[in-house]
Amino acid sequence: MRSFPVFSISVLGFLVISVCALAKKPDSEAKNQTPVFLNAPEVHQQQLENFLNQHTHPSEKSKIQFLLETIGHSPNKYLRNGQIYSASVTAQWFKWKKTHSQFKKKPIIAARDFVERVTSFSLKTGLPYAVTFPDGRSMPLLKVLQNELEALESAIAESAAKLEAEKIKATLEAAGAQVELK
Repeated sequence: MRSFPVFSISVLGFLVISVCALAKKPDSEAKNQTPVFLNAPEVHQQQLENFLNQHTHPSEKSKIQFLLETIGHSPNKYLRNGQIYSASVTAQWFKWKKTHSQFKKKPIIAARDFVERVTSFSLKTGLPYAVTFPDGRSMPLLKVLQNELEALESAIAESAAKLEAEKIKATLEAAGAQVELK
């Protein structure tokens, strides 16, 4: 019987580092700032985990739906064309807007397009959309949704790397190697 050496490899660590290296680098101004999300950190994390549990291979459509649900279930108010709207009304508005005729020639398919073209500013007035948090802070909705999307895509990449590491481990173990993921 052939014996295999014991492997102690950090496949997961390698894959995660590789994926992170490919990720978009933050600009120098944002490096020192903690990203702002629509919900409290623990709620944000739970939303990401729920999404990943429901979508093993997320589509752009499911990412857009995640963003709409995140907006709709947030405790915030949203500013559009000088008027303040609730979270649920805002989510419904963006859901409607993404299918509006103004996007007929170039439909909204990718989540990044949704963030940049639908939720950034009003085509009617040219004014940017804003979010007001329960503590009174306001900021452009575009930046917050970019943070949301980056966190979502990072979580998806991390989850995919973990799944791939588990597949590699299973393959090596099936070949008789002992593998420890770190």
